[in-house]
Amino acid sequence: MKSSLLLLMILVPISICVTVLNNSVRSQETPRKAGDHIRQLLIERRDVARECANGVETEVRFGAKPLDQFLRAQNVLLDAEVELAQTHDEKCAIFERRVTSLQRMEAEAKAKHDIGIGSLVDHLSAKAERLKAEIDLLRAQDGA
Repeated sequence: MKSSLLLLMILVPISICVTVLNNSVRSQETPRKAGDHIRQLLIERRDVARECANGVETEVRFGAKPLDQFLRAQNVLLDAEVELAQTHDEKCAIFERRVTSLQRMEAEAKAKHDIGIGSLVDHLSAKAERLKAEIDLLRAQDGA
């Protein structure tokens, strides 16, 4: 009887410790798993936004879509990429790519306007968006 009582006195605290430790480990895994899942969703969002932006850019170049749809798609892609970026350098590289893309689109919009197949509004919209992208790049480079 004494040995049973002694065994019980030893096993109960051990089982309590095991339960507490198990719950502690489980609670630490849950945020990690949630964080991993969020990162996977951010990657998927970025990939879908990139595919959309590329498709819209092609359609805009061939005159099938208005320029404002390209600019909106680019903004969605920028948001997705910046949210996924983990370092300052990655964010700056994203802003640099955006400036380059918008410079190209601005030049195309200007060329279309100059030959009479594009609107002045498209050219000015592309220019305004490119200027904003350059400002965002400079701010990112300054760490502002």
